Amino acid sequence: MATKNKSRWIIYIVVLLLAGGYAVWNINENHISGHWVDTQGTGFAAVRTLLAPSGGGQLLAGCSNETDGLSISRYSDGAWTVADEVLGRGNTVIDLLDTGSDIWALVFAAGDDPGIIKSSADGGKSWNSGPETPELLETPETPELLETPELPDPRCIAACGKTRETILLGTVSTGIFRTSDHGKTWTSITEGIDNPHIQTLWVDPFNPDMVFAGTLTGMSRSMDQGLTWTTLTTRNPGLNGIVVDIQGSSINKGLILAVIRYTSGKCNLMRSSDGGETWSSSWKGLHPATQIRCIEFNSQKPGELYIGTVYDGVFISRNDGIFYESMNTDLPLESPIIVHALNYVQTDPPHLYAGTDKKGTVFRYDFN
Repeated sequence: MATKNKSRWIIYIVVLLLAGGYAVWNINENHISGHWVDTQGTGFAAVRTLLAPSGGGQLLAGCSNETDGLSISRYSDGAWTVADEVLGRGNTVIDLLDTGSDIWALVFAAGDDPGIIKSSADGGKSWNSGPETPELLETPETPELLETPELPDPRCIAACGKTRETILLGTVSTGIFRTSDHGKTWTSITEGIDNPHIQTLWVDPFNPDMVFAGTLTGMSRSMDQGLTWTTLTTRNPGLNGIVVDIQGSSINKGLILAVIRYTSGKCNLMRSSDGGETWSSSWKGLHPATQIRCIEFNSQKPGELYIGTVYDGVFISRNDGIFYESMNTDLPLESPIIVHALNYVQTDPPHLYAGTDKKGTVFRYDFN
């Protein structure tokens, strides 16, 4: 009898293992129907950020610039054209924001030159001097900031609030600056933020008053459009690292992902399903050594999101970030490629764009 029961248990375990193996195999073999197309690039050293303006019909690429020339390119009708603003040698357009009335470009300056903000009122065709970059405010709470340049280098930007009139500017070393008058005046904010070195900002689409800030040492959250902040790192130690990117779903309320790089060099993908209260690692399907650079959610398909990596191409998850699989068909990975930015555009048909460091190449994924 004992032998029969043992045999039954063995058979039961084998069936479970086979079922589990089939489930994993089925996820991996249910390949994405589509392929990557080279859009022939922007002509610059690397694409750092991508933006599809609300007007539709085009894509903007913010680029790094190794030679004198232009750092912003426009992609429409299947071809790239450059903007008419010369930004200078070595400057990098690090972030782009559609404010609703115009587009702002954050220019990270080379050397010791201060960063600047450029603006465009015609969808990125031409660029003018934008809002004045906020001056460094001398606050007794942060005396170490007094040694930084008079004008802080911008790093990231976000618009929050129901009307999107409040704009937050994250800087390289001087915390966050806040404006509610389109950049005419700025307020310096550092209290409650993990670290004054801001890496990324993200606004919750379900609650536009809620903003997340990623720093060199963790993550903070504001519930009042950036006026006050509290750290999330203390009760979520997995966030204690360089927060490379934060993105959330516009379909699944409360779902947020964050890329964390630790001092050991290891990368982690942290996932929250409750609006940032609690976080856990989400790494199934990825190699332990994978370095993630960016996240992008599909704004039309529930559960679908994409991650861009360093040298490993692009991965997709179709179950809200629980499991990932490669989607690198026709992506030329024989030479190292860093995917700095991803942007899902709701065209007909929809496309996913990947901005890379391969001579400013932007790849377009055509979903079949």
